[in-house]
Amino acid sequence: MTAAASMGGAQRAVRVERPAVALLVPGEPRTASVGDGISLGAGVEVPLLHRMSPRARAIALDWWEAGYSEGVLAGRQQADDEQRGRGAVSAAIAAQVARMGPADELEERRGRPERAARLRQIMLERGVSL
Repeated sequence: MTAAASMGGAQRAVRVERPAVALLVPGEPRTASVGDGISLGAGVEVPLLHRMSPRARAIALDWWEAGYSEGVLAGRQQADDEQRGRGAVSAAIAAQVARMGPADELEERRGRPERAARLRQIMLERGVSL
C-alpha cells in the first residue's frame, strides 16, 4: 500500500508495510496467504481465529478489544492535549492583545485620528464602554 506523505510542502509516495489481513465472513473460516497463523516477528506465531479453541478465541478477542480500547483512549488523550495546547496559545494571544490597550487609543498612536473617532462611535452605538 502506498500513502502520500508531505515533506516541506512536497508530496512523495511512501510504502506502508501491513500484515496480510484476511476477509472475515460470518460462518466461514478466514482465508489468508499466511498459512496457519500470523507471525508477529521474533518467533511469535498467532494462529488464525478459526483454528483456535473456543476458550483461546475468547481470550484472543478480549485481548484485541482491550488493545483497541486502549488505543481509543490514547487517541482521545492526544486530542485533549492538542486542544489544551491550542487553548494556551489562544490565551497568550488574548493576553498580548489586552496589554496593547483599547483599539481607539492604538489608532491615535498610529496617527489615524479619523479611524479612532469612528471606532469610538461604533463602540457607543453598540453600547460598549471604553
